[in-house]
Amino acid sequence: MTVPALEKPRLDYVDKVVSIPNVELLDLSPDGRFAVVMANHTGSFQLATLPVEGGPLRDLTHGKERVAWARVSNNSLDVAFSRDFGGKEEHQLFRVSLTGGMEEQLAKLPPVRIFDFAWSKQDDRIAFAGATQEFNGIWLLDPSDGGLRDVYRGKHWAYGPDWSRDDSEICFCAKTTDVPTAFELLFLRGDGKGEPKVYTPKPGSENVLPKWHPTERAVLFKTDARGRYELAVYRIDERKLTYLK
Repeated sequence: MTVPALEKPRLDYVDKVVSIPNVELLDLSPDGRFAVVMANHTGSFQLATLPVEGGPLRDLTHGKERVAWARVSNNSLDVAFSRDFGGKEEHQLFRVSLTGGMEEQLAKLPPVRIFDFAWSKQDDRIAFAGATQEFNGIWLLDPSDGGLRDVYRGKHWAYGPDWSRDDSEICFCAKTTDVPTAFELLFLRGDGKGEPKVYTPKPGSENVLPKWHPTERAVLFKTDARGRYELAVYRIDERKLTYLK
């Protein structure tokens, strides 16, 4: 049986399709001017900015070691990002100006797989979730001097840290029991001291992706406490849970 050879125009078409870069939206600058995306048009996944009003991609980071995650500071000046070196999922944290420039390594981290992170509202700390070979946890990093300390350690996954409006608290989700489907919300002091308070609307339910209300002491999160996924708001002082319709 003879296999027909592809004509050159068709090969060119296939090459163009394969060469289309992957672009993933990671964050928007709080001033509303730029989107930060991760794209592989340079051969590895790196960061680029895209004007919200439209325009071309502008590269922010360079090199062969891929970027894994990024967040824009609240003052819209810097972008913190994690790099995966050698494909080992052992990350380091860096910073680069939103307008471009030299990358700056924020700290020399021990071997850790970073899941995600968030700037404090004052941009003086970064809370990140990750895992080492010994534990899953939450760390606080001072971007001014590289000071680092772990403030929560758990046996199971933890991720999604978010700062309250005055930076006095951090809320994140973690698996604190051995129930396969369960995830709880944990509230930790902003300085990382003391034990976190655990909240769940129903034992064994999955409660994830908490986000603080911009003005009130309340968090929005995703839950399946009523048997299906939906959004709920937990008002902490009142210990009141309401569901979004």
